[in-house]
Amino acid sequence: MDAVRDWALSVCAASVCGGIVYLLSPSGSLEKVLKIAVSVFFLTCLLSPVITDWRDININGESFSISQDKNAQEYQNIYQHQVLEECRKSIRKLTYDILAENSLAAQKIEAIINIGGDNSIIIKQIELYMDEAYENQKEKIEKIIEDELGVFPIVIFVEENTYEPESF
Repeated sequence: MDAVRDWALSVCAASVCGGIVYLLSPSGSLEKVLKIAVSVFFLTCLLSPVITDWRDININGESFSISQDKNAQEYQNIYQHQVLEECRKSIRKLTYDILAENSLAAQKIEAIINIGGDNSIIIKQIELYMDEAYENQKEKIEKIIEDELGVFPIVIFVEENTYEPESF
């Protein structure tokens, strides 16, 4: 593919050079000879792959498909990362709402998720960073989250205002 690109570039350069020579050529007897010389030069550049060795040009597309596979894998990784980030945000928001419905509030919510072999999203763990004031309600918090989300949360008690309030 690089050979085709190089050939196209040389044809463009030859046409620009030929055009400049045409513009600068004097009128008269020399004009015809110069135009023929420029035309032959341009035709030679145009046919250079045929005149030289065709084996230098790889048109089987193998290198193109390899780079395409790399791009596809790169886009797949980016897509999976974005999906995981959006799922984390959704789980955090849902957990925040569940706690709010029960008059509870977490300082910080972390969701650890993975993509399974069948492209399913698996919630591995939910970590709740709660004020120490809720320490006596730990079992209630664990039960609420486990009942609603199906995942037993890790509840960590921290001092008040340890983390910035989250916005959803």
